[in-house]
Amino acid sequence: VFIFLFFSKNLYASQIYDFQTEKFIEKLNLSILSVNSFDKDIKFKIIKDDFPNAYVTEDSTIYLSSGLLVYSPDYVSLLGVLAHEIGHIEKYHVAKRKREIKNLKDINSFGNLAAIVGSMIIREPNLINALVFNQTTINNMYISFSQQQEIEADFYAVETINNLNLPTDSIKEFLVLLENKTKFDLLDDELKKFSTHPLFEDRQKILDFKNNKKNYKYNNKIQKNFEFIKAKFMAYTDSGFVEKLEGDPKIYYDSIQFSKSGNLKDSLKKLNLLISNNNNLFLIETKADILLSFGYNKEAINFYKQVLKIQPQNNYVKYNIFT
Repeated sequence: VFIFLFFSKNLYASQIYDFQTEKFIEKLNLSILSVNSFDKDIKFKIIKDDFPNAYVTEDSTIYLSSGLLVYSPDYVSLLGVLAHEIGHIEKYHVAKRKREIKNLKDINSFGNLAAIVGSMIIREPNLINALVFNQTTINNMYISFSQQQEIEADFYAVETINNLNLPTDSIKEFLVLLENKTKFDLLDDELKKFSTHPLFEDRQKILDFKNNKKNYKYNNKIQKNFEFIKAKFMAYTDSGFVEKLEGDPKIYYDSIQFSKSGNLKDSLKKLNLLISNNNNLFLIETKADILLSFGYNKEAINFYKQVLKIQPQNNYVKYNIFT
């Protein structure tokens, strides 16, 4: 049943495969696990969906939307979302919700069920409005139970951020962005009570209460890598705040956009400039991808082989070479 809970836009979303992004997420995951006791394997999947979102399944798979990567202000806010979802996994929240569902005899509509029990970051207004409020027997205790789970996951995430000596400013910025994107302020307080997620102001209080350190260890190298990833996703999905891109990530964005518009010459000109100034293998992979899309198979394979020498585990490159 939980497979079908990922409805709305995500139900038909396509999965995105990108080696650089997957390795980046795995690196953030290792940071999270380094300050927590959770020792199970966690899988990640990226789906194409402009709405910034993440959710977890009982098999310890975390689904991240492309919008989450595009709209996260920095790597810390993304790490905070990952930690929140890992908190759900470590505390067995999905299994607990499934047990609760079995006890909810009064909920007889799949629409109600789906609107209540998903484990996403935030509801979209149309999902909240999907609740049928004339069913007065909806179990309000279950709603509270779900909100409590979200609070537990929030505390888990902020404690992780604290233990890693990272600031929470970007997480607060991300919450404001979510609030604006969902137009949550259009819902009255009674409607908000039916959301399974805590109100934005409550989550802000958790951040303020739990995070009071000053000697932060912000990693600029990780952030630069993330900015390149954001630029890539902005270009390929035509979303995000492009005006905030600058420097090399903006050039990277422009190179992909030029290729999408059919301007191979200017695309490669910008990309070659980046390759000469940055020791990043993913830029060569992007160059190969662009050449392949224009039918330059032989040239693309030569660049793919350069990548494969250093990243023999990159199955996407293998696929492009041998197909």
